[in-house]
Amino acid sequence: AVTGAPAETSSYTVSGLPPGLTVDGATLVGSTYRLNGSTGTITGTPTAAGSFVASITAWEFANAAGRSASYSFRIDVSGTATAPVITAAPATR
Repeated sequence: AVTGAPAETSSYTVSGLPPGLTVDGATLVGSTYRLNGSTGTITGTPTAAGSFVASITAWEFANAAGRSASYSFRIDVSGTATAPVITAAPATR
């Protein structure tokens, strides 16, 4: 028999993101983003093409402590976003 309610997640870690992506509100520890709280948003524009395996881990306590559960997923980046470049001046009219 199980009694009581499960504890709310207190922190998350995110790793394996492509270069150019970050987690808003998180602290970067090595190559892993650490977020104390219940929300965070992955934002940015990838700056490198390739296939990346990212992982999000939910932790029972703050600062990535206690029991945890992880989920991994693949992010495929087929190209990188670059600003347009003008290589020749427009012709006069």
